Amino acid sequence: QRTVKGLLIGVALLSSINCTNAQDTSRRFEPGELIIGYVSQSERQQAFQELTATAAGGGQIRGQKVEDLKVQPVGNAALRLQRVLPPNIRAQAANDPAVELKVLTQMASEIKGSDKRVRFVHPNWILGIDPPEQYDPIDLRHLNVLPQAGIVTPNDPAFVRGLLWHYEAPPTGMNAVGAWKITTGNRDIVVAVVDTGILSDHPDISGFGNVLPGYNFVTKGSGRGPNATDPGDACPPREPRPTWHGTHVAGTIGAVGSNNGRSIAGINWNVSILPVRVLGPCGGTIGDIADAILWAAGLQVAGMQAEQLNKHPAQVI
Repeated sequence: QRTVKGLLIGVALLSSINCTNAQDTSRRFEPGELIIGYVSQSERQQAFQELTATAAGGGQIRGQKVEDLKVQPVGNAALRLQRVLPPNIRAQAANDPAVELKVLTQMASEIKGSDKRVRFVHPNWILGIDPPEQYDPIDLRHLNVLPQAGIVTPNDPAFVRGLLWHYEAPPTGMNAVGAWKITTGNRDIVVAVVDTGILSDHPDISGFGNVLPGYNFVTKGSGRGPNATDPGDACPPREPRPTWHGTHVAGTIGAVGSNNGRSIAGINWNVSILPVRVLGPCGGTIGDIADAILWAAGLQVAGMQAEQLNKHPAQVI
C-alpha cells in the first residue's frame, strides 16, 4: 500500500478525440447500446431495479420484439443499456449504420421524455486517438550527449539535442527547466494515464520502478483485467499502425528513466505512473472510460470486487 499525497488523472486522450457534430452519422458507437444518466445515484439504483425486472421481456422497438436486454451500472449515476435489435433492423443497419443510429436516437428521446429521473441519454459513443501525422523517426540511440553546465537539466540525448523544445522557458515552452531548479519530482505523486495502456518493457521505462500496477478497462477483446499492457490500437484502414499513444503520454509525464543518458526525459523525473487502458483497437467506449476514471481515483466501480479496486487511493487534485 502506497501512501500518496495526491493523484492526478491524466485523461490525455480527450484532447485527441475526433469531436464530430452530434448529428454526424459517421460517429462511431457501440451497436445496440445507450448510456442513461440519472439525477442521483439513488434514482439510478431505482431505475436499475425496474429495468432488471423487465429485462426478461426485452421490450419492443418500432412494434418489434427486442431479443435481449441487459442493464449495467456505469459510474456513479448512469446505466449502460444493451439491446439486441430486431432482425430486420439489424439487417438494414448492416448496410447503413445511420439506420441504427437513428433508431438509438429515437430510443434515447423516448426514454428522456418518459422519465423525469433521467438527465441525459445518448449512444455509447466510441472515442479514439486522431491518426498521428506521418514523420521520419529519429534514432535517439546514437545521439551524443552534449553536457550543459550551470543549470539542472537531464542528460537524456533528446533533451540535450534540443528535441524537447517544449520544456524550455517561455515563450518557447512550459518552463520545465525552471521547475527543475526547485524540484525534480516526488514518487508520492501519482498520475493516472487513461489511454491505450503502456509498453512497460520499453527500454527507457523498464527497470526504472515508477510504473504502478494498472488496469485494463477495455470490455471488448479479452475483457477487463489487471493488465494495462498496450497490445496496439491499430484500426485499419483509418489507422493501419498502432499509435502507442499511452506510452508516449506516460513518457512525457515521467514514466522514463529521466537523466539516465538514454532517449527522452519526462517532465517529472520521479513521478509514479498509473497506466489505465481504455482504448483498444479502433478506440474505446464512453462507458469503459467513465469506469476507468473512477477506478483511477480509488472510487468504487460497479461489478468490481474490493480486491480489484485501485490499491493507491488518494484525494483527487
